Amino acid sequence: MEINEAKMTEFMEILAVNIKKLRKAKGYSQERLAELAGLHPTYVSHLETGKANPTVAILLSLSERLGVNVERLLMPETDFLADETLQKLQKSLETADSGKKAAVTGILSELDKLI
Repeated sequence: MEINEAKMTEFMEILAVNIKKLRKAKGYSQERLAELAGLHPTYVSHLETGKANPTVAILLSLSERLGVNVERLLMPETDFLADETLQKLQKSLETADSGKKAAVTGILSELDKLI
């Protein structure tokens, strides 16, 4: 099987950015994340710079420690932010009263007409 080097590089860059941002959002140092995930701090550094190629087991461990699913680690930032926004909206709607839900439904209906 031939590996597309450009795709691999892009994948590693996306993964590196996401791990670093999620780690910082949790307030973890590289050392703390490494400790939680059972990794060496240097390996976490290599992940965050795109120099390491993690196994599925490592991705699972990192995703659990960072509080996201594995797919989140692999999403480009624009997809990541859109997904995060949708999740926040969904959580807000779950606790909203019927009046607010109706207002949001109306707004979405109007947006749908524009698109």
